[in-house]
Amino acid sequence: MATKLKIGTEVLLKGNNYRWLGAQWARVGSRGKTTKMATKRASIKLTTQAIKKNVLKTKINKKDAGSSMKWFNDQIEKTTSKFKEVTKPRVGGMYTYGYDPKGKKTLPYYDKFPLIILVKPYKDGFLGLNVHYLSPANRDKFFTAMLKFTGKKDPALLTEKDLFDINWNKVAKVPLVEKTVHRYLFNHVKTKLVEIGPQEWEASIYLPTAKFKGASQKEVWSS
Repeated sequence: MATKLKIGTEVLLKGNNYRWLGAQWARVGSRGKTTKMATKRASIKLTTQAIKKNVLKTKINKKDAGSSMKWFNDQIEKTTSKFKEVTKPRVGGMYTYGYDPKGKKTLPYYDKFPLIILVKPYKDGFLGLNVHYLSPANRDKFFTAMLKFTGKKDPALLTEKDLFDINWNKVAKVPLVEKTVHRYLFNHVKTKLVEIGPQEWEASIYLPTAKFKGASQKEVWSS
């Protein structure tokens, strides 16, 4: 997971403290020096925890965010290099993009930078589950519930070939899903459509790319 964290960042995992060295995680010994390197599975968990911690305490500068597509791209690039641009999104994949909804003047609020799990394709767009409409705590619960559709119990076991094996009938009864369901039109997508690799899914739900118009995040989460 190639994520741009600050060198020296430390995270606690299963009673052991780990430090980010710039390319990998290493366990910190009792004297403050690094010892053995973390396993790949542990590294994924450590990176996810570090991103979650950093994102939740970061305040986004509204002037920089605004409706800026540059801001959107910068947020993606600063967090990970494992995203790729696509033209044909797949059912069960996770995607993010800039969006300007049809009939936006009649909407109470909307997200300009959705982060969705694609459920159903249409000729003119797709149905997606936008996790930005959930608070961080509820995103945890929702992602855990959705994970069963991958056949994996632990996100650290996901591979680049995994997808959520879903359709609307399967996800309709997932707790909290009703807050996330939205229909998107291709001709209202205003940036590149970015696919997020399965090994990045868990960390990505904490990316600070949500940009709600018409209401604050807290108002959206509590509605």
